[in-house]
Amino acid sequence: GFSLLLYFPLRWLLLFPVVSLICLGIGCSGRAVICQRGVLEEQFDPLSLQDDDIWEELKKPAPAVSETASATPSSPAVPDTSQREGPKYVQGFRVQIFASPDRERAVQAQERAEMILEEDVYLEFEAPYYKVRVGDCGSAAQAEKLLEKLRKKGYHDAFRVRTTIQLQPDR
Repeated sequence: GFSLLLYFPLRWLLLFPVVSLICLGIGCSGRAVICQRGVLEEQFDPLSLQDDDIWEELKKPAPAVSETASATPSSPAVPDTSQREGPKYVQGFRVQIFASPDRERAVQAQERAEMILEEDVYLEFEAPYYKVRVGDCGSAAQAEKLLEKLRKKGYHDAFRVRTTIQLQPDR
């Protein structure tokens, strides 16, 4: 048979890789471009979000300090949790009636539900969805009763979800 060496003499076989390496070296060389990065300063003010729960925290009056507590500085100040007002958070159930990646649509669904229902209606965000959920049920049985009630009111696609709920002190 024919040999490659007949068509390509040995010197060409040695010269080809050398020329290729030189061309590669020239192509890869060049002036280095240095990108200067500026300093980016970010500031975040949570009050600019107009988030309701932040404003509620600001509207709450500061707890009064009793005179006896300030008269005895050697005793550590321990808050009395037995007399604490406000919601308690526990594991429970709610009924989900709507979910959308569009916040505006979820807010509209929440507002409609608040007009129709007596129960508390919550808008929760779990990426990427805004979810409208109803009620604070301490048991699955309570959630099932609420689910049936909501289905009778037109929320046929509603379903029970396990989540953290608020228990109000007066309930």
